[in-house]
Amino acid sequence: VGSKLAGRVIDVRVKESAQVKAGDVLFVLDEIDQKSAIASASARVAAAHARAIAARANAQEIHVQVERARRLVQAGASASSTVEDLEARESALIEQAKAIDAEAAASGAEVAALRVALGNLTVKAPIDGVAITKPVSTGNVVNTADTLVEIADFNSLLVEADVPEARLALVKIGSPCEVVLEASPDR
Repeated sequence: VGSKLAGRVIDVRVKESAQVKAGDVLFVLDEIDQKSAIASASARVAAAHARAIAARANAQEIHVQVERARRLVQAGASASSTVEDLEARESALIEQAKAIDAEAAASGAEVAALRVALGNLTVKAPIDGVAITKPVSTGNVVNTADTLVEIADFNSLLVEADVPEARLALVKIGSPCEVVLEASPDR
């Protein structure tokens, strides 16, 4: 069993030779850095939403000015270039708000990914079985390539054997067999 993320082990909940069930929590890695990253990304989402609201408010203010300028142009009291300038500014602010909304969505996706990674800091047993090796200790820093503990399912053992070609005709699916290990020939 390994971890999907690198981190410091803060809780070990399995011992060598212990029975485990699929889904049992075996290890907990330190979550502080991940929680900090989530808080930071969440703050970026909130800041982006606030900037988008401000951009929309500015666009609304410019829209009011556009309407006033149009009335003045219709009355002949102002040049039409003023309306065009204000309309361009309003359009730019609307597009800026859309860009900020996209930034907020991207930060929101980052928060979601960080929350998934936070869940990966709790290492669970993938199968029912027995811990056959000594697990890593509390305080150890582990990487994704490290084995934290080995679990074996003794209910589904598989034997790989070499059968001489001359005896291959004697092998039949479903036939009984006897397995003798070289290390224990009398068992």
